[in-house]
Amino acid sequence: MQPFKVIVEKHIDGYVAYPLGLKGVVIGQGDTYKESLMREHQVKLLFAKTYKTLYKGSFGTPQK
Repeated sequence: MQPFKVIVEKHIDGYVAYPLGLKGVVIGQGDTYKESLMREHQVKLLFAKTYKTLYKGSFGTPQK
């Protein structure tokens, strides 16, 4: 999986993690900084697993 930068912001009700450059996309939320990053990582892994299942190929190389 290609690395990308993640921004974590502290809000009144907790922390929010989102990928740099994608407006409006939240990929992790939590009560602590660590929890928001952990959830962000889980979402990336789920995406990679789903992508591989749908395309039945290596990540980044869709097969027809």
